[in-house]
Amino acid sequence: MRKIKGIIYLIEVADSFLDWTHGCTYLIVEVYLPSLGIAFNEKGYIFRADEDRYSKTGKALEFCRLLNGCVKKIGEIELDYETAMIMVRFLEEKERLDKILKENIEIIKKKFRVEAIKKEVYRSRYGKFSEQED
Repeated sequence: MRKIKGIIYLIEVADSFLDWTHGCTYLIVEVYLPSLGIAFNEKGYIFRADEDRYSKTGKALEFCRLLNGCVKKIGEIELDYETAMIMVRFLEEKERLDKILKENIEIIKKKFRVEAIKKEVYRSRYGKFSEQED
């Protein structure tokens, strides 16, 4: 049976920026599949990833220097090829669905003049919509 190599990391995460700024972080297990450019973690997320995510010099984790390093490689694993392909198909469908939802939201915004309604709401709350209305 064909296998896909996975690299296992412990990653320090926070549930929000406010949590992170207050040091409310915790470690989770994340598995990166370099040959497919995807990762999954114990929180149930599957997403596209690359080496930069796990590099101490990577832009995505620059704040790690502030946290004493928030990525630690802990091992490697081999996943069944079919399991990995299920994740790939899931991501492709999710990306397709995200595009469809975005297109539908744009149609709704135009049809119901959402931007005009937002302006009305802001005016009713604050008396104006922007600084230009002074």
